[in-house]
Parts: sequence; C-alpha cells; structure tokens
Amino acid sequence: MGFLGYTVAQGFQFVCLSLLPAVTVTFLLNFNAFSVLTLGLIFLKEKPSKIQYIGFPLALLGAYTYFQESLAFTNPLGILIVLLSGVAWASYMVLVRYLRRMKKVNSMDLTTISMGLGALGLLILSFFLEGFQPISSEGWLIIIWLSTINTAFAFYIWNHILKYIPAFRLSILQNTMLVQIGLLSVFFLGEVITVNMALGILLVLSRVILVQMKTKSKQ
Repeated sequence: MGFLGYTVAQGFQFVCLSLLPAVTVTFLLNFNAFSVLTLGLIFLKEKPSKIQYIGFPLALLGAYTYFQESLAFTNPLGILIVLLSGVAWASYMVLVRYLRRMKKVNSMDLTTISMGLGALGLLILSFFLEGFQPISSEGWLIIIWLSTINTAFAFYIWNHILKYIPAFRLSILQNTMLVQIGLLSVFFLGEVITVNMALGILLVLSRVILVQMKTKSKQ
C-alpha cells in the first residue's frame, strides 16, 4: 500500500506536473473513479446500482466542461504517467477498503506504516535522481504544512472513512475538489467563475449526488 499509494501514485503525480499543465493533470485524474470501480468490482465485489452508474459519465463531462478552455494534451508521456498514477491510487484505495472492511488494521497504524514506507521510497528515489537540494525557511514552512495537515491528517481521515464507504463512492467524492478549488479561487485569488465553469460544477455535484444514492432495498 505504501509503495502504490505514495511512492508510485504521489511520485508519478509530481513527475507528470513537470510534463503537463496542472489543469490537464487534474482533469485526467477524474479517470481514477473508473479504475477504482473496476478494481472494486473484481476484488471487493462492490457493485454500484444502476443510478450510480449514471453518475460516472457525468464525472468526465463535468470536469471537461469546467476545464475545457485550459486543457492541453501536449505530452503523451505525461498523459501515460498520470494514468498510471491513477491506477496505482485506485489499487491503494481498494487495498485500504479491504483491510478496513475486514477490520484487519486500525486507521492510525494503517496510515503511519503505509505513509512511512511510501515516503521512504520517495526519499530514496529523489536522492538518487536529484540529490538533496537546499530549502529556504519559507519552503520548510510549506513542507511542514503539507506534510502534517494536507497529507498525514488528510490521509488518516481518508483511510478511516474507507471502513464505512465503498471505494468507488469515495473516489467520486474526491472529485468535489474541482468545486472547492473553483470557490476558493474566487475568495483567495479574485478569479471569476465563467458560465462553463459553473455548468461543470453543477454537473459534478449532480454526479456526486447520484453516486451517493442507494436503492431502498440496499439502504
């Protein structure tokens, strides 16, 4: 799990961000939901309802509508790497869901061990590929924030939630970041939400609601 979720998935995302615009990477990561769905069907036997299936195409349609003016598929290698990152992340989610569903390990141990080993793999790779680089005091503050709040705390919550929510449903909830980024950019960056962006947000929210719905018999 540490190798797939951190060394490969996160490491490949860093690499592809040097090859493709961040907007394009964010759009391509929406395909993760299909990888999670497929692996969940095979290994977890968790099958979405018919109405939940409708929500998956809305994921890509909403993301494409939101980002279409800024997408740039200019580097085939970058596209391949981000898709491989998505498969690794999907595998991580399915493994976590399996362990949490079977009550084989608690959230804290799972997060600490997998993140520690995965980070160690990234550290070793970065040393051989780039060596150690000097970091400014501002850089250290950013690293501390990202490592504690955006990574350790966030992944602990993520792993805990996978005990209660199927992996494919949580992968769709993950894509609400598109909505959050749009709203935060208005408040903190002074950006304006265009008509296409607003339509994309509505499509994403619609698909999230559909995927979270259950049939009465399964409730």
